[in-house]
Amino acid sequence: MTPGSKKSGHYAWATLLILSLWSFCVNLSAQEQNHSFSIQKYNITTGLSSDNLRAICQDQEGYLWIATSNGLNRFDGYSNKSFKPDYNRPNTFSNLDFKSISADKNGNLWIGTDHTGVFVFNKHTQNVKIIDRSDTTGLALLDNSVNRVYCDSKQRVWICTFNGLNMYDINKGEMHTYSGNADSGKPYPYGTISYAYEDSRGKILIGSWGNGLYTYNEESDDFNNLILGNSEDINDSINRINGILEDSDGHYWLGTWEGGLFKTKLEDYQELEVLQKYNMNSQKGLSLSSNIIYCLYQDDKGHIWAGTPYGINI
Repeated sequence: MTPGSKKSGHYAWATLLILSLWSFCVNLSAQEQNHSFSIQKYNITTGLSSDNLRAICQDQEGYLWIATSNGLNRFDGYSNKSFKPDYNRPNTFSNLDFKSISADKNGNLWIGTDHTGVFVFNKHTQNVKIIDRSDTTGLALLDNSVNRVYCDSKQRVWICTFNGLNMYDINKGEMHTYSGNADSGKPYPYGTISYAYEDSRGKILIGSWGNGLYTYNEESDDFNNLILGNSEDINDSINRINGILEDSDGHYWLGTWEGGLFKTKLEDYQELEVLQKYNMNSQKGLSLSSNIIYCLYQDDKGHIWAGTPYGINI
């Protein structure tokens, strides 16, 4: 099973779970403070281009950008504006297979797609630049199927593809290619890359589909590979990292695809220690409703929320 088959079909569920999780957290907080609270629903009847949401991000100006199966939407808290391919313009979206979205500090949205690489959407001009595998200007991707794009605090865009990891340095205008198949002599992530995350220290963590966790070394421009379990657990479901969260105590929560949830400790980003494992077979009171983890969140009370195909686990 790869992210592109079963995984991509659940992205709408994942987004809805994130929205439900956030709403429920706010609802609990409001009840505790004796404030009234209501949930407003937004869908195609209220202006969204589709009810099938794929990804959400918020830019520096506070706008919510919502990628759907039928266009890009900008929501300001009151009204919605949709952006779709405009074939009368020379620089527009070539299709609508949006999958992931992240905002940089220069007014651009980076949109990962199922089969078309990455769209770079300028919010001000509405022009779209397409970066894909066939690029001949030094910006070529390892694969056009993109699982996640992530803009970090240093203006680098991490592009997780089905065939390795790309990183675009916005400040330098350079594309870096990290793949275990490359003849580089360096330990690079290989295979399908599923997740990218920046922790509170500015360290980049990379989740892979079967090969565990990678931590990025800035000075040497390479990676450490950390495995959940033993070396024989490579390609096992517990090493399909589908989500990463650093909690307020400095522990790292790793959500997997069919392997459950892990609370871990990173020792100098060189060693990974599992502190607690949660799955459907855990003892009563600690078991999950599913071993597939879509999303992770920590609320202001310190509780960890995990979204799954069968509800939210706290």
